[in-house]
Amino acid sequence: MGKRGPAKTPTSILKQRGSRRAESRSSEPDPLPGAPKPPPGTRKRIVKIWDYLLEEVIPPGVVTKSDAVVFAELCELYDEIQELRKKLRSKGRTLETSTGGEKGNPLATQLDKASNRFDRLAARFGMDPSSRASLNISGEILNQKTSQRKKKLSDLISGRGSSN
Repeated sequence: MGKRGPAKTPTSILKQRGSRRAESRSSEPDPLPGAPKPPPGTRKRIVKIWDYLLEEVIPPGVVTKSDAVVFAELCELYDEIQELRKKLRSKGRTLETSTGGEKGNPLATQLDKASNRFDRLAARFGMDPSSRASLNISGEILNQKTSQRKKKLSDLISGRGSSN
């Protein structure tokens, strides 16, 4: 059973707000800085999803090395959802029963469950508008990432960058 009540506000956010509660939380660990790398042995499809989510979807500075395991689960769920959708498109949302009737395809239930798990994890990484609104990212990190993206785009346009 999970803990009761709303999740605690991170100490770093309390400090930025000037809250007196921040001083009483000296034992909260700091996350390891920097974006995580995929764990060894990660399938190529998952690595592509990993790179896509980190570079194109999730706001810069949100995912740290401390988030690697949970982020790997998010990438696996994304892949699972894509596979389930593909199967549902080919087999249909309903199946014929042995008596000639129809019943719901169990793949649809699996897809719903996987989508719900994905949505819960995705919210932790600011992948929807309401969770993004509650993120508090340092302007320095945001500026570094924006500069890196602009340079990457400039290099691609000028022919200096790789086109993968």
